[in-house]
Amino acid sequence: MTVIVSARDAETTIAAAMRSALRSLPSSARMIVRSDGSTDGTLRAARSVDDRRVRVLEDDEWVGIPTSLNRLLEHVSTPLVTRLDSDDISLPGRFGPQLRRIAAGIDFSFTTSLFWRAGTPIIAPQKPYAVTAESSPFFLLLANPFIQSTMVARTEAISDLGGYRIVASEDFDLFVRAATKGFALERLRVPRLIYRLSPTQITKQASWWADQKSSPLVEQAFNDLSTHALGFVPSWFEWRRAQFPLESVPSGVDADIARFRSAIAGLRRSARMPLERRLAKMAKRAAEARR
Repeated sequence: MTVIVSARDAETTIAAAMRSALRSLPSSARMIVRSDGSTDGTLRAARSVDDRRVRVLEDDEWVGIPTSLNRLLEHVSTPLVTRLDSDDISLPGRFGPQLRRIAAGIDFSFTTSLFWRAGTPIIAPQKPYAVTAESSPFFLLLANPFIQSTMVARTEAISDLGGYRIVASEDFDLFVRAATKGFALERLRVPRLIYRLSPTQITKQASWWADQKSSPLVEQAFNDLSTHALGFVPSWFEWRRAQFPLESVPSGVDADIARFRSAIAGLRRSARMPLERRLAKMAKRAAEARR
């Protein structure tokens, strides 16, 4: 297994992130780190981690997250690959349960996380329900239940998908395409990572939100998965990406919610109920707009 780490201006956090993952890695595992155009001491901090399993790439040109990840993948020669963000902390024993699920036939294994607001003592758990391989395509049509830095995946699966595409939400785009192609994705309920929330992270930036609202490639991937999983394309892609504004509720959303409920009726109750709750929130939002 190889851990890949793409980092930008992470000199204060990257060494701790790397060491946290290395503590749980088998002796045969590897870690490859790439600085994506950092302007601080990120490379120096990464090189300070003295472990024979670590390789820090000399290539530190700024290319953006998707291309940086693809460059890292070019150096992966192990059957499994896992992600690590340069400011997150892997909890003890992180990889064991996921490796067992991969051995059982899962292609992409994730876990829940603990969310930590940097600079505060506040830690909040992600909702602790499992996402099964059977239910994951439906979850991806309502929200992204997977945190990319908890991922353990088959390298050949990511290669088969062509790696990451140059889009906002490159992780979501990859997962949607994986589900459409029939790969098995699941999330374990026990948290195995502390995910740092910071005002400087890319998903807090206005430019990222503007890009992800207009994503033709991601929308096409969503439509392909919808057709594959549901037999129709729901009307809410842009509405959901814009955080469900009251002024732009799709006209066909109520009918789409009803059809979605019919499509998931055969799932086990434990898998279906989190989906039902998301659909109920969407229906409530649509009803509020009509008042």
